[in-house]
Amino acid sequence: MKKIFYLFALLFFLFFVSTAKAQTIWASNSTGGEKTTFYTNETIYLTSNKIITSAISVRIYIVNDNNTWANGTVLNDARASYTEKSTNDTGYFNSEPIWTSPSVGKYDIVVDVNKDGIYNNSFQNNDYVDSLTTTGFEVLAAPYPTLTISLGSNTPTNHNWNASDKSDNVMIQMKVASGSYEGVTINSIGLKASGTGDDKNGISIIRLILDSNNNGVYDSSDSLIGYSPTSPPYLRDDTFAAINLQNGYVLTANSNVSMLITYTMSSSLSPGDTFSFQVASVTAVGSSSGQSATVSGIPISSSVKTVISSVTTTSTVQATTSTTASTTSTAQATTSTVPTTTTISDQGEKSNYMMIAIVITVAVIVGVIVFLFFRTRLSSQNYDYKWKQISVSHFN
Repeated sequence: MKKIFYLFALLFFLFFVSTAKAQTIWASNSTGGEKTTFYTNETIYLTSNKIITSAISVRIYIVNDNNTWANGTVLNDARASYTEKSTNDTGYFNSEPIWTSPSVGKYDIVVDVNKDGIYNNSFQNNDYVDSLTTTGFEVLAAPYPTLTISLGSNTPTNHNWNASDKSDNVMIQMKVASGSYEGVTINSIGLKASGTGDDKNGISIIRLILDSNNNGVYDSSDSLIGYSPTSPPYLRDDTFAAINLQNGYVLTANSNVSMLITYTMSSSLSPGDTFSFQVASVTAVGSSSGQSATVSGIPISSSVKTVISSVTTTSTVQATTSTTASTTSTAQATTSTVPTTTTISDQGEKSNYMMIAIVITVAVIVGVIVFLFFRTRLSSQNYDYKWKQISVSHFN
C-alpha cells in the first residue's frame, strides 16, 4: 500500500514539475506583460519568470498550436527557422523580441534548452512550452484605420441663389466618423462637379468648415480647416476639384465631427444655371500607423443651387403695346418690355457730335455775314469812285 502511495506521489510530482516548467515562459509585449493576441503589424516578445538556464544559449521555436504535447515531439518552426538567444546572468528572459510582423495563425512557443530540435520532458532534459494544453498566442490580421462619411442631419436642401450674393453658400453638411482601431488624419477631399452652370467660370472658392455646433450654418462658432488650392477650383466644367487640409485634420479613434463645404460664386452666372457636386474621394491615414484609411459611405451628393438673377445691371424703358394681326380674323394684343442698356460713353459721343454741328453752323453763318459785309463795302467804294469820275468830267 505504501509503495502504491509513493508511486502516485512521484507521478504527481513529475506532472507538477513539468507543468510548472512549461508555464514559466509566455508571449508578451515589450514590457513583459503577458499577451495572447497580436496583430500582424506588431512584434512578439518572450518573457520568463523563473530560471531556465544561466547565461546559456538556447533555441526558441514558434510552432503551430499543439494542445497534446508529448515527450519526443519534433519541433518545426513556423518562421522557417528557429532563433538562438541567451538568457541573462540570472537565467531569465527579459522581454526578448522573437517575431516581427508575424503571420496570421495560432501558435505555441518552445524553449529547446539542449538544442536538439525535439521537445523533451524528463529529468535529464526539460524544455519549456507556452502553452501545453491551450493556445500559446494567436495572430490576427491587423485592422486598417477606417473613416465613414455620411450626410449630416442639417445638410441644406436644394435652393435658389441670387447671383449678386458673394457670401459663402453652404452646399453640404457631412458627418465624418473614425473607427475604434485607430485615429485618422484627413489630408484632402475630392469633389466631382455637375449641373448646367459653368463650374470653371461660376465658382471662385471652395472652403471646408468645421461645423462646431452642428447646425449646418457657417457662423462665428465655426472654423476654416481647408480650401481649394487653385482659383478657380475647377479647371474646366464638370470636372474634379480638391480641398486640401493644411497639416491634416486629426480625428481621435471612435469619434465624429460635422463639416461643411461652401461655394463662393463668381460674377459669370446666368439665371437658371445650376451647380452641385459629389464628395467623390477622401484621403486619410492612420494617425499612428500611417496606413491608408479605408473610407466608406462615399460618394454623397450636395444640394443643388439654382441661380435666379443676373449680375448685369440694365434699365428698362416704358413698355409699348403693339397689335399683331394673326392669320385668323381676330387680332391679338401683345405687350413687350424691351430692356435697353444706357451707357455714359454713348451720351458723351452724342454730345460731341452736337457740339461739332453747332460750331460748324456758327462758323458758316459768321462766314456768310463777313462775306456779305465786305461785298457791300466794296460795292459802295466802286459807286463813290464812279460818281467822282462823273463829277470831274462834268465840271471840266
